[in-house]
Amino acid sequence: MIMTAHSTTGFNLGVATHYGQGGPYGATARADLDTVAASFVRGGLNWHRVENKAGQYDFSDQRSNYLDWVLAKGGDPILTLLPQGNPNYQHGKWAASDEAIEGFANYVLAVLDRFPDLKKIEIGNEYNGKSSAFVSGEAATDNLPFKAELFTRLLKGVSDKIGAAHPDVEIIGGGLHSVPTGFVQHLIDAGAFKYMDTLSFHPYGLTPEAAGEALDVLNSVLDKLPASERPSLMVTEFGQSSLVGPEGADANYLVKMTAELASHGVDSAAWYALYDEDGSSHAEMGLYDKVGVTNSVATAYKHLQTLVGDGGPIQRVETDGTLRVYDLGEGVSAVWGAPQALTLTGNGISVRDVYGQVIEQPKFLDGQVIFVEGQDVTIQGHGAIADSFLEFDLQQSGAGGWSQLLEKVNGRGAVMETLEIMGGQERSNEIWNPFLGSGWARPFRMDQVEVLGADFSRNSRDDRNPVDRYVAEQSGPVDIVASYSVAKASADGIAVSVRLNGTEIDRLVTRDMGELTLRGIDLEKGDTVDFVVEDNGNAKGDLTTRHIRLFEHDAGRSDEDLRVLHVNSDNINGNEVEVKSEPYAVELMPVAPEIPEMTEVFGSKANDRLSGTAEDDRILARDAMTSSLPERGMILCSGETARTLYEAGAETIGSMPEQAMIGFSGIWAATP
Repeated sequence: MIMTAHSTTGFNLGVATHYGQGGPYGATARADLDTVAASFVRGGLNWHRVENKAGQYDFSDQRSNYLDWVLAKGGDPILTLLPQGNPNYQHGKWAASDEAIEGFANYVLAVLDRFPDLKKIEIGNEYNGKSSAFVSGEAATDNLPFKAELFTRLLKGVSDKIGAAHPDVEIIGGGLHSVPTGFVQHLIDAGAFKYMDTLSFHPYGLTPEAAGEALDVLNSVLDKLPASERPSLMVTEFGQSSLVGPEGADANYLVKMTAELASHGVDSAAWYALYDEDGSSHAEMGLYDKVGVTNSVATAYKHLQTLVGDGGPIQRVETDGTLRVYDLGEGVSAVWGAPQALTLTGNGISVRDVYGQVIEQPKFLDGQVIFVEGQDVTIQGHGAIADSFLEFDLQQSGAGGWSQLLEKVNGRGAVMETLEIMGGQERSNEIWNPFLGSGWARPFRMDQVEVLGADFSRNSRDDRNPVDRYVAEQSGPVDIVASYSVAKASADGIAVSVRLNGTEIDRLVTRDMGELTLRGIDLEKGDTVDFVVEDNGNAKGDLTTRHIRLFEHDAGRSDEDLRVLHVNSDNINGNEVEVKSEPYAVELMPVAPEIPEMTEVFGSKANDRLSGTAEDDRILARDAMTSSLPERGMILCSGETARTLYEAGAETIGSMPEQAMIGFSGIWAATP
């Protein structure tokens, strides 16, 4: 079951800016907004600059009046206003006193009077955090119920002040960091949603797929509100540095996160940011390296804007859980998933990469986003059975065969216990995104990417081990590969136990990174395979990233090929393996100078038949993209043989039908 709240009001892709701060955001930078074609701009004003003297408002500085030209261009900007930083009130700390809240509310009213076409204001930025740039004074507290009450008082003060003069202005609240469903519950308890129209957040610290899971939980929390208080959802910052992951990871993140947000009820989202902020803690996140100089993620952004810019709904299509397909409208789908063979059928099919460049129809999906366009298109994957990351479900519906459990181990033995959804930032010392856990087992937790066990041992063993359980949905042999990476803070590493129906079949002990590979495991429908993360002595610092996949058994694929296929597309950074791209030397088999029609050529494991004449035939074994051993490779051929293979539907490369490439097993090559 896929829990998806489909957007019905459309989706707008904007960009976060700092025109209110200056720096590269001068007058010469205005044209860059037109280049990326952002649907809206998020910006801010500095309270102290506008109200240098209490009760006197000055918008003459270009950093304070830039909204004039933004609004004149027909934009619908979001203006973020921080209730701190003005020494006229509470010594510049967060507005908490009645006098300071009144002063801030008067400032907001002055801003709206100065810019009457401004219809969206955001109060606060990452208010649930503790960065002194955004919260200070009484707001910088670990007392979360009090923190929520303080924010509610501020929102009420603003709402009461502007309501009569500007009743059509949308009040956006919080700009919360992550998807902190626990802190949102504190806001609900404080009555905050009586005074805001929209809840804004920044899904940092989450993969796109995990953001979708967190949004399912957030929506379920907000749905408990009266209809009159239920806010819409908006993301006023999201982004990923180009320094994270392999080349193109930021562009893929952009598309994936947009699809996940839009298909889970988010109305608008702003990429952070327009320009790179080199030297900061969030460097290389901009669409521009500098004024006038775009980068590769800007190319992906502009292409994506052409697909979602009209504000159409984005919906997730029901498919096998190892494959993600999102309908963007107008016959276009965004597709990614676990590594597997891919079949596209339909009319007028064209495929583009994440940057919008037309590419040949791929026969294999490698985790990168592709856009598929056509009529009556069917998208099917083959070979991948299960993926613990893509099919993780906070709701624990059992979709894809996966569930998560807690193994309680003590002197009386071991028992498996179910888990519950824990609110992100429900407590000040817990992570800010929702996770699976138990109120009786803190700090134990499991989420889509990480697991953390707990050790309550004193004089005897008393452990709480995270368990990923797969229940076979069909019978047959499978290949299993699982990767783990334990934090450097771990005192003694982890031990991973793989158990088939309760019996251990493999074990991994690591203090760093490691993989498990199991081949040809015969499963009957209903069999359980448990992946149990145990401490290797104690659980101190044992935060572990993991990714588990099951594939259809392929006897022709080597253990190393399977490992490389997995680690080069899993969610662990730093365990990638360089794949050879140059052909390796092979021993040529003796063949006749002339190859008669329908001659059969045999290698050590192959049984490949050629047809056609010998004219221009050239066959060469080459290393496949997913191969590092010569047991598997590709046949590159040209001339009549290529044309014959092309007509037969073989996998092709180059300018067809002059060249063709097909997969093979065995070591062999032939030349005329």
